[in-house]
Amino acid sequence: MKKLTLLVLTLGMTFGAFAQMSIKTPVAKETTGLKAAGKIVSVKPAKAVNPLKTASLTLSDLTFSSETDSGFNADITVTPGTDCEKWMLTVFNAEGMSEITDQQLINYFESYNQYYAQYSYEYYMTPDDAGTFTITGFNGNSSYQAIAIAINGSDTVIVRGNAATTPSSVLSGTATCEVSFETAGNEVTFSILFGDQTRYVDYWLNSVESDEQLGFSGNESDIEDFFTDTLYEAGYSRYIKQTTAEIEEQPFSGAEAGTEYECLALAYNGNGEAGEGSKATFILGTSSLNDVENVSVSVYPNPASEYVAISSLQKINNVEIVNTLGQVVYSDNTVANAYNIPVSNLANGTYFVKVKTANKVSTSKIIVK
Repeated sequence: MKKLTLLVLTLGMTFGAFAQMSIKTPVAKETTGLKAAGKIVSVKPAKAVNPLKTASLTLSDLTFSSETDSGFNADITVTPGTDCEKWMLTVFNAEGMSEITDQQLINYFESYNQYYAQYSYEYYMTPDDAGTFTITGFNGNSSYQAIAIAINGSDTVIVRGNAATTPSSVLSGTATCEVSFETAGNEVTFSILFGDQTRYVDYWLNSVESDEQLGFSGNESDIEDFFTDTLYEAGYSRYIKQTTAEIEEQPFSGAEAGTEYECLALAYNGNGEAGEGSKATFILGTSSLNDVENVSVSVYPNPASEYVAISSLQKINNVEIVNTLGQVVYSDNTVANAYNIPVSNLANGTYFVKVKTANKVSTSKIIVK
């Protein structure tokens, strides 16, 4: 059985007519296409065919199976007719698809193939590639529709499969994340940690001034609206990145001295529902950042049951422990180099420990049990 990474494309990146769909389905990000099946076909001349033949293709229903760390899996069988020269399959969020015309879909498929043709890839497949495919990465509690294009000479047919709905995800609670920057001289890294109900996170790196000009209020509670109502509408969706795994100390390059930058992140649960946003900022080039040495912060033990010990060579100005709902469950403003924080009174689960020094904020994830 062939295995594909889910091809659920953000159509708003290509055609304005699809913008509403991409806005309302954050997981509808381009991942990889049918080339994930291991079939990257070089561009070759079209076969000589009888232009009077009619292209045909049939699709089975999407059949969803178990949920994995990357989402639900689905099987689908593609059966091209004997009069089909080449075909391509895509899966979309079903919402609003009835309003999309066949000609819009034809234009979309062709534009997508032309884009990759410049790299000597062809996304159209042949009848020999037919069979049952396993597709991964579906959100829970969501409706999807498989759509294929079949071509024979000058004849092109759009085939729409039946919509199918996934079960609800086990990650159905409020998704949370925590963003932080760390600086050492002119070196800057950022981290994004996940809450226990988070499947993936969308994030955006930009200068604070530019985001203000785009209309961002600066409040974490407004990140979702800023992403969906501003960035997608303005055509900046290609610059919103997505990660399905935590990011730890990834280098941030291209920062200009004296400019304040920020990372805005929005967490999504396994059903593709937006949860809490998180924001972190830094300024490169001020003496307070450029002169600081790389100061490590230790947080242990992890998992913890009785207490958490925190230590740093630099004075700590504030310590906070935040739960996965974004609520601060512990805060201490005592200036010190080390803390022993009791956690036996906390409910079992995941927490974020935020440690603030004069020059940076460090965030660590701990488990209390």
